Amino acid sequence: MAKRTGGFIGQDGINAPDPATGVTGTAGDGQVTVSWTAPSDVGGAAIEYYRVQGSGDTGIYEPDLANGSYASKSFSVASQSTSSGGMALKSDGTSFYVGDESSGVVYQYDMTTAFDVSTASYASKSFNTNSQTTGVAGLHFHPDGVKMYAIGAGSNDSVFQYALSTAWDVSTASYESKSFNFSSQNNEGVGLYLGSGGTKMFVAGNTGDIIYQYTLSTAYDVSTASYDSVSFDVTAQDSAPQSMTFNEKGDIMLIGGAANVAVFQYNLTTPFSLSTASYSGISLSAQGANPAGLSLANGNEVLLNCDPSTDIVYQYTVSQPSGTSAVVAGLTNDTSYTFNVWAINPFGWSSPSDASASVTPFGDRAVFGGGSDAGTTMDYISIATTGNATDFGDCDVQDNSSGTGSATRGIFSCGRNSSPMTQYISYGTKGNAVEFGDFATTAQDEPKIACSNGTRAVFGLCENSNVLNYFTISSVGNATDFGNLTQNSNRGYSGVNSTTRGVIAIGEGSSDNVSIDYITIASTGNGTNFGDFSTVVRDGGAGCSNSTRGVFAGGDYAGLKSDIQYVTIASTGNAVNFGNLNTGTYKLAAAANSTRGVWAGGIQNGSVNKIQYVTIASTGSATDFGDLTVARRDLAGMSNAHGGLS
Repeated sequence: MAKRTGGFIGQDGINAPDPATGVTGTAGDGQVTVSWTAPSDVGGAAIEYYRVQGSGDTGIYEPDLANGSYASKSFSVASQSTSSGGMALKSDGTSFYVGDESSGVVYQYDMTTAFDVSTASYASKSFNTNSQTTGVAGLHFHPDGVKMYAIGAGSNDSVFQYALSTAWDVSTASYESKSFNFSSQNNEGVGLYLGSGGTKMFVAGNTGDIIYQYTLSTAYDVSTASYDSVSFDVTAQDSAPQSMTFNEKGDIMLIGGAANVAVFQYNLTTPFSLSTASYSGISLSAQGANPAGLSLANGNEVLLNCDPSTDIVYQYTVSQPSGTSAVVAGLTNDTSYTFNVWAINPFGWSSPSDASASVTPFGDRAVFGGGSDAGTTMDYISIATTGNATDFGDCDVQDNSSGTGSATRGIFSCGRNSSPMTQYISYGTKGNAVEFGDFATTAQDEPKIACSNGTRAVFGLCENSNVLNYFTISSVGNATDFGNLTQNSNRGYSGVNSTTRGVIAIGEGSSDNVSIDYITIASTGNGTNFGDFSTVVRDGGAGCSNSTRGVFAGGDYAGLKSDIQYVTIASTGNAVNFGNLNTGTYKLAAAANSTRGVWAGGIQNGSVNKIQYVTIASTGSATDFGDLTVARRDLAGMSNAHGGLS
């Protein structure tokens, strides 16, 4: 039996569980995966679920779409409805209701097991709204089941109100001669919800993909509605919203979208106030082709949707996690969080677990490290934003560096033949670099060539050498011979990559200082000629790429170069002019995500701390990004989102 005597224990502290232990967090993009060990003493009954809460009022709250899943439960209403639209669920979970978009009939179905749609059967009860509208696109019930609200399908543009003489029995409905026309805002409503004690009404519009907010001066009387001049646009998530619902508290709104066949979650800092809404970054893939009806019930643990293309009602579990890990989504990147976990059984809650160590979610991150003039400094930036770099930690790679890596790990190399080395970092964990392994051949001066497919990291050794070595990124250890470039590279220029191909600018040492080779990263072997640069380059430039285009910039040939040139990685051929850096620069570093290429540091009139960027898909000159923490040259750059990863 559990031994606690207090805490968040509900009705019976002696029989509530012991707390979870060993809580940890693993950072992701805007989210953290929280894991824990279940208590050995579960109290007087089995644990039903866990509550996860983080610092800053973050955590998992129902409905929990981030950890939600299809419950493998469904029910066909095709024997009654041929174009199912709006739907609603009885508060005790024993009935649900489906409105037909073509006939205007609302059908009632009863479930022998509450909140289990697979146990449903048609109740032989219905109500025809044809006197008001030809179809029902949205449906909502009073919490006590004494009123029903229907939104007309197509261009009806109105909400209609009905009274039920027997609560929750749709066959006893009658029109109350009360309605509200919203055509001044939208001409095609597809979702309806009344909240805040019946004083707020929300209509989802298919035209314009906008949700509108209204105030009812008399609670639950739609004839007293007036527009609040408050709306919220969901186009960025889905261009064809089909349904809408809220949780009971009103701080979470769900939108079903047909364009992406998914349900999207929005957080409201003030309940039932759209002016405070924002997309949480959380979504749940829907079954079928069109999540036209959404309904939440059972303490926001059960979600239903109906699909008009198949007239099937699908059930999802969106409750708190019952296992020993869960994703906490909707977090702010580069902000630190800690997490506690509570175990809950029918007798109550455990006391909270010990807090996890601090963990920081992060998005597309570039790390710049090593180089001359900066000692052992490593910096990082969030590629999708702009601003100054932040200290990441220290490394021993201090001169003539290059870097690449996977989505989780970055590898630096240093090529001075007196002290060759490689080290690695984990993008999600700020801290000092760790030794990785040795080159198969002694690295020479300025091995600026590096490319990767996320599994292998290939480095060119340079200094009148054409040798390529590779490391397996996930396994610390020494390099293996890969093959040779078509020409020696005296001072390597750079490499870029897709998921399959590395494209290598040979730089000084090639016969004409313009040669470009390519390799297939997954297969060892020699390089093959790719094409030429459009202008002569020698050494000290840097390249980066998304999965289709590689962009090279800077370098030194009869003066510092500001040229930016690009290649299409999948197609051999000569480089094409892209634009220019802010000024001529060499011995700089580069990194990228799927949209942006970023260059940092280098030499202009002495070492610089400047960071600049381009949009890889659009030719043009670079724009200022921010500054490194300290000026440096001969540094390396790498990211967790480069072209070899997607």
